[in-house]
Amino acid sequence: MDNENKTMASEIIAEQKNRLKVVINELESTIDDFLEKVQFVLAQLIELTEENPKNVEEACEFANYQNEMNMFAHIAHDYVCRAQYGIEEIVTREYRNRKETLSIEERL
Repeated sequence: MDNENKTMASEIIAEQKNRLKVVINELESTIDDFLEKVQFVLAQLIELTEENPKNVEEACEFANYQNEMNMFAHIAHDYVCRAQYGIEEIVTREYRNRKETLSIEERL
């Protein structure tokens, strides 16, 4: 391999390493952000559901929290869906970029 090809290969490798670092940071940020939100919501939900009603009065009081429990469950589900969508967007974008890069490299 001549020096020109070695230089080009080194540049491509360095570029790919930098891109990988960016993608990893994006994934970590996306995952950490949504996991933190989901943990908070689930903690609220757990707090509401920890009680074990011992009589009719406590059961009626517990039932009053049903709307809040449903709300927190839906919020947690929404955060998980958003995280999934965010990760899918990053992966799809990088897949397309990689495909374009390979296409360009083949033409060279």
